[in-house]
Amino acid sequence: MPMMLTTRNTVFHPLDATASTAALRRAVESRAQATLQIREHAIDWMARATLIGADASALHLELLHAETGFPLDRPDGLMHVLLNDGAAQYEFETRIVRVTPSPHHEVIHLRKPATISVHERRRSRRRLLRATTTVELRHSGLGESIRMNGTLLNLSVGGVACRLSNSESTSLHVHELVHLKFSIGNPPTEIQRTARVVSLSQGSSAGQTIVGLEFHGDVSNEMNDQRLRKLLATAND
Repeated sequence: MPMMLTTRNTVFHPLDATASTAALRRAVESRAQATLQIREHAIDWMARATLIGADASALHLELLHAETGFPLDRPDGLMHVLLNDGAAQYEFETRIVRVTPSPHHEVIHLRKPATISVHERRRSRRRLLRATTTVELRHSGLGESIRMNGTLLNLSVGGVACRLSNSESTSLHVHELVHLKFSIGNPPTEIQRTARVVSLSQGSSAGQTIVGLEFHGDVSNEMNDQRLRKLLATAND
């Protein structure tokens, strides 16, 4: 069964061939971070990689981390790719051509897609937070509840970005729902929201991952948005 390219809260718009080629060229130049997903026997296997090159027919990615059991030994295996170049997020499906060893990491060669899709821009501007704010993330992994703490980097009524250690972020998957808890404002007010993971990218320092999350809609969404707008007005006071 093909993997879905669109989620309820994440919308991707298709680019034409010319725009796709230009976007992939920029992604190579910026050494874009990639999340790779293969579905096999109803299990989603995840890996992370860096886009290090491309030619007329293939994309070349250096493998950074893969879940135990990630099926790299499947030539022509269907793969879902999320690509983040720091300015935009792209998505496409392709197939594995081959995997070759390198001195430090394996290199995955993928068929170069004719067209890709781009994530729509945020509907709300995110505000950088001057004060260090801790955010708690909780999600279910392998049938058990996993709890971790990160640093909140920015915030809007639509979502947040936070920084986690690589060791903790390996349990997170793009499209996964997580529960967030953090406090902002003066005096501090606790906020709890459900959010969907939309991106996982390498942080500016070694050993860190930047996690992008979009708030998941619920019946109290409008009330929560109004509350967040008021708190954001005083978040850096």
